[in-house]
Amino acid sequence: MDLQTHYETRRQLLWGALLIGVGLAFMLDRMGMFDFDELWHYWPLAIVVFGANRMLGFPTARHFVQGLWMVLFGLWLYAVFDRDFGLTLHNSWPVLFIFWGVRLVLEPLIATHVGPNKE
Repeated sequence: MDLQTHYETRRQLLWGALLIGVGLAFMLDRMGMFDFDELWHYWPLAIVVFGANRMLGFPTARHFVQGLWMVLFGLWLYAVFDRDFGLTLHNSWPVLFIFWGVRLVLEPLIATHVGPNKE
């Protein structure tokens, strides 16, 4: 199995597992067996999971850097919503520019050092 096929299979499995999990959470919430509002607090961590999935076994530098962007963005969102380290949307939005700059710098560096995987 080549890298691209493995990558696409893993992405499909992750999406399927997420849909099953969300569906079960909604169903259990409707049945009164689970409080979905408690789980809603952690939704930015889903972005982190998708980003990590995009980074693992990446076929191109672009996929890796996009995954890194998603991980950083998801962690930032979680910290803002949880008010960790005193972060709010008002005082921490410039972090997004830093993450964007990191992405722009890393993509060509990774592309030249990773090897033959091209888009």
